[in-house]
Amino acid sequence: HKGLGYAIARKLAQREEMRVVVTSRQEQDGLAAQQRLSDDGLQVDYHPLDVTNDLSVQQFITWLQQAYGRVEILVNNAGVNPTLQPDESSLLTVQPETMLSTFATNVLAVMRITQALVPFMRAQNYGRIVNVSTEMASLSSMSSDGYPLAPSYRLSKVGLSGLTALWAKVLQGTNILVNAYSPGWM
Repeated sequence: HKGLGYAIARKLAQREEMRVVVTSRQEQDGLAAQQRLSDDGLQVDYHPLDVTNDLSVQQFITWLQQAYGRVEILVNNAGVNPTLQPDESSLLTVQPETMLSTFATNVLAVMRITQALVPFMRAQNYGRIVNVSTEMASLSSMSSDGYPLAPSYRLSKVGLSGLTALWAKVLQGTNILVNAYSPGWM
């Protein structure tokens, strides 16, 4: 009910031709976002979704199939950023478990939900997939930028960039476009 995901949902819901489905891992957050948008005259649907969990994704897909039968746009905004943890300030102290769990959310979960929704897009020969990334994942400036080291976050977003490029390659010629974007510092 706050932050980048909320702002994206709000902007898309303002377009009359779009029907937006808001998802969240914590149901109370998603319902609060839905209510805030409704209070502002914007109609969105809500469904709980934990993109790191196969069962949750399958339940969402079943609901989506029954409710709409189609998907045109997927915004992969779910992500974690453990940058403020003390261990994340050095490669000597970063915890492999933190790196793995960050990668699981920021890369593997994007793969999971994209795999689940691409068949909807292929069926109608149209789709747009947007993966939220960061300029902190830019290999060309990583060694000299002013951002925190943040190895778990940065490397997961490098992985997301690679995943985005591979999806774009696989879906080339299908009228399903795949992009990543960096919203800038938040």
